[in-house]
Formats: sequence, structure tokens, C-alpha cells
Amino acid sequence: MRLAPLCALALLAPLCSAQVPKGFLLVVEEDSSTDYGLRYVDPANGLATTLGAARGVNLRLRGPTAVSFDQQDPERIQVLTGVSSSIDLRFLRVQGSEVAGLLATVPLQAIRLEVTPFGTLVTVATGSAPGLWLLTARGVSPLHRLPNMYEVTAHGSDAYGASYSVGQPSTIVATDLTTAQTRVLGSGYPTLRALLAGPGGSLVAGTESGQLLRIDTTSGSATVIATLGLGPIVAMAGETGGAQYLLVGNSDVHVWPGGVAPVYRGAGRIHDIAWGNVDHASLLFHGTACGRTGQPAGRFAYVNAPSLGNANFALAMVDGRPGAPAVLVLGGSRTRYQGAGLPLDLSFLAMPGCSLYTDVLATVPFSLNAAGGASVGLPIGATLFRGSRFDAQCFHLDTQANSLGLAASNGAEGIIR
Repeated sequence: MRLAPLCALALLAPLCSAQVPKGFLLVVEEDSSTDYGLRYVDPANGLATTLGAARGVNLRLRGPTAVSFDQQDPERIQVLTGVSSSIDLRFLRVQGSEVAGLLATVPLQAIRLEVTPFGTLVTVATGSAPGLWLLTARGVSPLHRLPNMYEVTAHGSDAYGASYSVGQPSTIVATDLTTAQTRVLGSGYPTLRALLAGPGGSLVAGTESGQLLRIDTTSGSATVIATLGLGPIVAMAGETGGAQYLLVGNSDVHVWPGGVAPVYRGAGRIHDIAWGNVDHASLLFHGTACGRTGQPAGRFAYVNAPSLGNANFALAMVDGRPGAPAVLVLGGSRTRYQGAGLPLDLSFLAMPGCSLYTDVLATVPFSLNAAGGASVGLPIGATLFRGSRFDAQCFHLDTQANSLGLAASNGAEGIIR
């Protein structure tokens, strides 16, 4: 089913004033319910969107341990994943909030990684060749050999790696990625777990004791800029000149400067965080669909991104009851609806296990096809405000779903760019 462009614009026009945050966090978190453990987190409200497997894709990415966001290719997320001493570097292609495919696997016992325009930096702590390595299309090249190499960060052509061993002083090495020349910036630093590079050669480090250090990238001298008292700082993300997000004690993400309350608290152990700027169109799915017991529930599936001028943008649904009447609900918030918080448990409507994931600003009726799917076209004009966002959810009739006879999809959140 497709809507005329003017009709689509009319539906989305009330949402144009809803602006998205300037960026988002990507969190690697242990989760017993999934093999992926990747989440987009909105730092403004702590809402998390789980990255899951697309239909028919079974990558078995067990134990993700580190993540980096490719700023040049928003649909590419690079992940370190594995168990025991066998940790492989995996390159993922992401569509919406679904893993669409595995681009490459590189056998390498790496600890952390950082995507740069020059290639992917990885650290290797143990084995026969510990140190800082650069992975490109031509292969893997050593940059600096150093035992216990752990953390890595980069900004432009400046890259930095730090060693880590419990209770032991750390060493930081600096690399010019244009020449592949490295040098020891300094040694004897307090035990470091996190580094964050910024413009102009600025470098901030997080210590095992919960201190933030500013390190001069010319002399290597370190100055304490904050003693947080929140626990070990084990990862950092963001910009050194702006808000910095700190993973503290493997479970809480704090913003600095900021208050003591975390902007996100993981249900399981968090291994790493990354920062991504929202400078591209995206469609993320969140929540859980509900329907027939023991049967697939009608849910959203990725078609394409809500880009400005995309006349073929559509919201698609799969795994619903074949031939059922349905309705697409469009809204502008996934946090509040008429004074109530979202998601809203719909058990009071005799829909146990179902939730409402969006407010209701407009509705579009449609019907599922013989396979239980449908595609609702929402052509996007070129005149909508860049950065607008919308939320959506589908409902369809299914007498076997619950007493009300209504099944609900998961939620969708779109950012128009």
C-alpha cells in the first residue's frame, strides 16, 4: 500500500518540530536473551534500542567485547566478538536496528578497536605479538609492539594506545597514521583503562581509581582534571571538547561534566561504548511484538532509510495473521502519551504481554497480504525539516492473540535526514 506524497507530508508535518539529539551511544552489553548485545542509547532519556538479527540471518555473534562506529559509513559497525582466547574482529552491516550481514571476519586476538579513515586500529594484549595493529584492505600491519596493549583512540591522523595491567603503571604510545611512525608518549601513568582523543592533540584518560587525566600530547605530562569517586573508568566516548560519556564499573554510563546519576544503567555488564553523531537517516526498531502464543508475532522489518526526497520510503510488517485488517499508528514520542509514560502495558485492555510504544498523532489503515506481511509507503518530500523524527507501531486483528483480538508490533523510530 502506498500513500500519495502530499498525504505522507501531511501525516509527518506535525512531527517536524520534534528534533533528535545531536548524537547517540552504542553500548556493548551482556544479554542472556540475545547473541548480539548491541544497543543504541539516547543519552537524553536513557532509552535503549537493541540491535538484533534480521530475518534469516544467523551470525551467532557470541560475546561481543568492543565496538566502534564508522563515522564515514553509518551503516557499518565494527565489533570484536568471541569467547575465551579466540576473539575475532567482525565487520557488520546494519540496516535499521537489524544486523543485515557479516562483511568480514579477521582472526585476531584483539581487545579494543577504533575505526579511522586510515583503517581499523586494534590492540592485542597477549600472545606472540602484543601491541597496536592497523587493519586495512591490504591486511594487518604492526604499528607498535608493547605487552598488555589495551585501549586505543584516534582523532584524524593522531592515534594513541595505552597498556593496562591490574595495579600496574600504564604506558601510552602515539602514532601518526599518515606516516605510521610511533613513539612512546610516556610511561609510569596511573593504571589506565580508557582514552579519548580530540581535536588539536587533546587527550583525556580514565584511571582505575576513577580519576580523569588530561595528557599533553607533546610532552606526555599528565594533569588530574577530576576525581569522580564513581569507580574505575573503563571506557570513554564523545568529544574531549564537549560532553564525555564514561563507562564506570562496567555497568553505568555517566556524562561528564554532569551529575552523579548515570545516563544509562545496563541490565548486564557493559564492555564498551562508542559515540555516533546523528548525521544520517535511520530507522530503529525497539520493544517486542505480541500475538499468537507460540507463533511469530507481527513485527516491523527494514526496507530503506527515511531520507529527504525518498519517494520509496516504506514501513513494512512481517509475520502477522494472513489477510488481517491492520492500522499503522504514527506519533512523535516514544516516551509520553497523554501524560502516561511509554512504553505502556496494555494488559488493562485485555492484551497481556503487549505494549504501546508511541503516542498517536495519525493512523493509516491497511491490510496484511496472504503471507502476513504488508508495506505501507510513506514518500518523504525534500521540504521536511532535516533532523525530524517520528515514531510508529502497527496493530492488526487476530482473534487468537488475546481476549481483545488485537496483536501489536514492536516500535519504530525514524530520523529524517
